[in-house]
Amino acid sequence: MAVKTTPGNAADGRQLPELVDGRAGEVTADQAYDRQANHAPLAGLGVASGVSRRRPRPGRPRLSRRWRPKI
Repeated sequence: MAVKTTPGNAADGRQLPELVDGRAGEVTADQAYDRQANHAPLAGLGVASGVSRRRPRPGRPRLSRRWRPKI
């Protein structure tokens, strides 16, 4: 188990590789940590990734937004 203190404006998802040393059997985390840059080091250390996966969001064409009537 490791702890790292960062400023409030630092992205949490970018801190995971520095916290894992390979002794853990599995790492669990929320969707903020679902990045290839986090999954690859875990696989390299032989640690199972229990990071919650983000669901792909269906794209919406840029001009498909409803036009708001002008008053």
